Amino acid sequence: MKTNHLYYLLIVLLFTSSCSVTPKYVPHHSKLKTSVYGGQVTLKTEKMKYKGELIALDSTKVYVLLDHSSKCIPVDKSKIKSYTIKYADVSNSHELTPLLNLFSLSHGVYAIYTLPLNLVGTAIIMDSAKKEFMYSNKNLQYEKLRQFARFPYGIPPNVSITDLGPNK
Repeated sequence: MKTNHLYYLLIVLLFTSSCSVTPKYVPHHSKLKTSVYGGQVTLKTEKMKYKGELIALDSTKVYVLLDHSSKCIPVDKSKIKSYTIKYADVSNSHELTPLLNLFSLSHGVYAIYTLPLNLVGTAIIMDSAKKEFMYSNKNLQYEKLRQFARFPYGIPPNVSITDLGPNK
């Protein structure tokens, strides 16, 4: 009876291990060169965390169109402690990878050994797939962030940040 509870627990963990939602403005990797939107940036300051589309940056500020409120705000560069940028979405084939663990149940008695091994292997694959199209302040200089912005050369003079709205 305890084995059944273990299987149910592992199946629940399997289906919840890879749940994440990518905003629609982050393009699929196959459409990366034709996307007009910026990447999804996460900026961490001492007091706040900002997450949204990277609109533009200059020597003193980063402009972010926030995901939760659809407002474009400037964030002072000097206050940013760390950042990550997701510039493309991974392929859909990675979403089905956790389902392959169900085949371990067909191994009978050996499933006790193969299911945990497959779960660990799947977790490693899913983690690396999520990081495939991401950079952070550890491996991308601040100045190079601009290549992932909607306006890489700064906000044009005829565009106001208040005019920028939701793009979901």
